[in-house]
Amino acid sequence: IASNDSEGEDDIGDDLEIDDPNVRESLATMLFDTVTRMSDSCRAAAVAKWKAAKEEGDKEEDDKEED
Repeated sequence: IASNDSEGEDDIGDDLEIDDPNVRESLATMLFDTVTRMSDSCRAAAVAKWKAAKEEGDKEEDDKEED
């Protein structure tokens, strides 16, 4: 959850109704870490899919050259 304060800075957790700043910071950190891992996981999956498609394309080109 992100919002802009009057100074234009993003402060994750502003919209949470939690008064303890340590808890808010911990939740914001966990959220950031989770999103980062998800992003890394998606990127890794995309790279693996691209490599598989490239290898398949390379294999098809080799098969055409043999004909």
